[in-house]
Amino acid sequence: MAATIPTNGIGLDAGLDVTGGDITFKTADKGVNLGVTSGAASNLLHDYEEGTWTASLQGNLGGSGTGYDNATMQYTKIGRTVYITGTLDMNDLGSLGGDYLKVAGLPFTPDASNSNNYQPINTLHFNVQGDVTGGAFTWAVYAANTFAYVFESHNTGASQATKASDYEDGTIVGISGAYITAA
Repeated sequence: MAATIPTNGIGLDAGLDVTGGDITFKTADKGVNLGVTSGAASNLLHDYEEGTWTASLQGNLGGSGTGYDNATMQYTKIGRTVYITGTLDMNDLGSLGGDYLKVAGLPFTPDASNSNNYQPINTLHFNVQGDVTGGAFTWAVYAANTFAYVFESHNTGASQATKASDYEDGTIVGISGAYITAA
């Protein structure tokens, strides 16, 4: 492997470019092997991304007219793990049809393997009218879909799908969590 030293950085013929303080891999599926002395694929960090995504609350049978004061969430993807955080502030629920709610627009498709079919995401809900049991709410991403189901846990330990009647105009949902992507 020959290295060249141009005036603006170091270039290696294997596809590594160091220019202006940045390190760039010129070919796909290249990365940094962490904590090992060999190049094992299981130790290769080859994906990192930060950005925003827009969440939307939906009924399983559709609906329309939901309005938001804020629906922009943040994400950081490191390898196959996606960390999401943000606040979904709904000023008008509109008409949400169906027996359960889901939050659509996840930035990456969740893993569909048996061990990762349902992956929970922590949430904190405010102004929720149907929560008379004192239970917690959670989102669960589900196998190869870019949405998360919304569930409510009761003090009895049972969980059930959250219905549109459990929310009201002005409901605010704060979320923070991570899930595993398909690739």
